[in-house]
Amino acid sequence: MKIVFVCTGNTCRSPMAESISKKVLPASVEVVSRGVMAMEGASTSESVYELLEANSYPDPTKSASFKKVDLEADLILVMTHAHKEQLEHLYGPHSNIHVLNVFIEEPYEVQDPYGGSFETYERTFKQLESYIMKMKTKLANDKA
Repeated sequence: MKIVFVCTGNTCRSPMAESISKKVLPASVEVVSRGVMAMEGASTSESVYELLEANSYPDPTKSASFKKVDLEADLILVMTHAHKEQLEHLYGPHSNIHVLNVFIEEPYEVQDPYGGSFETYERTFKQLESYIMKMKTKLANDKA
């Protein structure tokens, strides 16, 4: 199985989701992150690195833009409805593209912490940890 997490710049939310998932999901699951407006090779936010390191998560990959080949993933999880709309505008509707909170039946999208305080990043990080654990449970239940 391959999962692609998508946010705007691929420097905050989707790299956090990638790192958390790489630690908690089975090694057989390939996880990457992308951005709808990412600068290729840009570094992840310093606050994200601090949070990941403090919580013993692996470093995410460098920033990369979402490309047509990413549509081949089994599951594409975007952070907001706007991201889903952008991907569908570019590539048409695909049944494997889901807004993360909708996929796990949670009411709140994952908001962008970019430019916010460390506490803002920390709230996003904790939200993603919770959402990824719910995603893990959902995927395990869907398999059964």
